[in-house]
Amino acid sequence: EVDFYRKIIYLVNKPCQNQILQDVISTDSPFTNLIRDIFGNDNVANIRFSNGALSGNAAVSTSPEFYGTSESYIISIKFDNDYLDNATNLSIAASVLHELVHAHLMYLFLNNQLVAQNSSYQSLMDAFLNFYKDRDEMTFNELDDEMHNAMSDYIQKMANSIYNYAQSNNIPNVSVDYCVALAWSTMQGYDLFNDVLTNQQQQ
Repeated sequence: EVDFYRKIIYLVNKPCQNQILQDVISTDSPFTNLIRDIFGNDNVANIRFSNGALSGNAAVSTSPEFYGTSESYIISIKFDNDYLDNATNLSIAASVLHELVHAHLMYLFLNNQLVAQNSSYQSLMDAFLNFYKDRDEMTFNELDDEMHNAMSDYIQKMANSIYNYAQSNNIPNVSVDYCVALAWSTMQGYDLFNDVLTNQQQQ
């Protein structure tokens, strides 16, 4: 078993894309500052970024499985190689922020802060408990759906982080509205995307 010191662990073996991940997390925004505070400094949480071949059409995946204990655990975020080879900087930025929301929700659950953070997360809490009690496809899908439903609270935070990343890296012609659209684009295929956005907004 590998014993990592507390930190955010970058193991993506594509240097340019690995740098994008670091630049996104280094961005000055409320959400990325929170992520650095939790996962960069706290001895109860680590994130590990890696890459490889993912099944289906998945571009990136955060495993609900975690390693270690609530005193020292690792959350794994894995990017698909083909996605990394073809995605734009902003697409990667939006994707990593989406996955960091998953990681943050896992952090809240594992530290008994989920419902205290938001009382409406009780159904998400139940989905976590059901998954860790009986880890099968049904409980995984239920947990995945509940986590994506909770992401409505994070869309503006994600968009703000994308915008600040673009500004700090001199990416031209990026508006706040475009960053909101990018944040929402990571939700395609989930109920929240269809329930909240109009048909025109989904285009």
